[in-house]
Amino acid sequence: MSRVPGEFDGIFVVVGQQKPMSPPPTPLASVKFVREVKDALGLDDDAAPAAADWVVGKLHRFLAIDAQPVFDMEGQGPLCSACFMFWPLCGHHVLSEWSPDADEEDEAGSDG
Repeated sequence: MSRVPGEFDGIFVVVGQQKPMSPPPTPLASVKFVREVKDALGLDDDAAPAAADWVVGKLHRFLAIDAQPVFDMEGQGPLCSACFMFWPLCGHHVLSEWSPDADEEDEAGSDG
């Protein structure tokens, strides 16, 4: 399945202030995405916002579970692989299941 250009642009909004080193604010569905969910699922005006917020929350947690620090091609970083803010200031480290030890275990396992 191919991706439609702009398909994911503007599907969520972040409400609230980000405090460094704390969990990132929970994203909410944008009006655009609420309409898309409403049309796709045939929901009424009252049910669509809750359903769209649930989908956006699930997508955010799915993205964050594998977040880890990375460096870009110019050597800038560490950046969060989920949002590209400086790791761990964005807060995705709180939701991530990545640990620094996992990289060492991967490298040790590849020697054998």
